[in-house]
Amino acid sequence: MHFVHALDAGHVDEYIERMKKASSRKNSYFADRFYSGDSTTNQLVDLVHEIGENLDSNKFTIAVFLDFAKAFDKVWHKGLLYKLKQKGVRPKLLKWFQGYLTARKCTTLVNGQFSLPLVMDRGVPQGSILGPFLVLIFIDDICDNKQSKFRLFADDTSMYHSSDNIFNK
Repeated sequence: MHFVHALDAGHVDEYIERMKKASSRKNSYFADRFYSGDSTTNQLVDLVHEIGENLDSNKFTIAVFLDFAKAFDKVWHKGLLYKLKQKGVRPKLLKWFQGYLTARKCTTLVNGQFSLPLVMDRGVPQGSILGPFLVLIFIDDICDNKQSKFRLFADDTSMYHSSDNIFNK
């Protein structure tokens, strides 16, 4: 079993808490939430609640919902490592992430025969504890738009903006 698959989810939550404190963006997922036990349903319920509050205040809300197709398979390793470094991941841990991402190979089994190993040059392991977290780090800069709010969960994102006037920028 790979080391990361054996990690206690509490360790990941603890690391995310530290990342939240270090994050300068108030509307990124670090300022929102990404914890074990969270789900797209929770994200949607929170969004619907906020839209309801806006309606009670006579505000309009426009929303865009994104589902990044095959996001786990398309994460660019060098870009992710750069973003981890920018977020203050220490050199030893950064080197560990590099090994975790770049030393992966896969094979397929068809009619009892294994294919030759294929080196995975992009993507993060699906079904792992770190997979969704790494996808979120990779897409986190989508939250750079300060006028909108975001809710991110793994590869599902909602972006929304509320205003008194539907024609406000």
